Amino acid sequence: MKLGEIGCLLSHYNLWKQVVQDEIPLAVILEDDVHFLPNFVRGLHPAIEEAQLLAFHLLYIGRKPLESNRPCPECRILVKPGYSYWTVGYVISLEGARLLLSSGVLSSAIPVDEFLPVMYGSHPIREWSAAFEGSGSLRAYSTAVPIVAPLHFEGDSSYVSDTEQSSIIQQQCQAEGTCH
Repeated sequence: MKLGEIGCLLSHYNLWKQVVQDEIPLAVILEDDVHFLPNFVRGLHPAIEEAQLLAFHLLYIGRKPLESNRPCPECRILVKPGYSYWTVGYVISLEGARLLLSSGVLSSAIPVDEFLPVMYGSHPIREWSAAFEGSGSLRAYSTAVPIVAPLHFEGDSSYVSDTEQSSIIQQQCQAEGTCH
């Protein structure tokens, strides 16, 4: 893992802890590079309403789909996400935060945008599921059309990423002579 990926995972983990500690029923989690799309204001409330009817744990409001969505006959404006990247914006329920915290994610840390698909059962590396308690049980949905996106995309001249452009932990500890 890259140092930035570890930091990103810990940031999300600490937000989930705060949701549970303060018993927050729903929390909108946004990364620091979020860009609100024109449909954000009119799209967020109906998406959350439908997600609540579906007893959701996680609702992506911005993601990078890497696989097709899964069938969701009960959905009107939401979809069931296939394997996806990005955690630029999502809504987490209190029950969802509890499930993610109880998974043991810090014992077998992987990037958060890999971890979430493991937890909702859409990650292509099926072996990773065995490392996390409750894998496949996260009830995840997504807005059919994103309502947030990253401000800059990889390849843009102004693209800067603390996550992607950080060193890999093994390389860092070798350079510092701190690997065990």
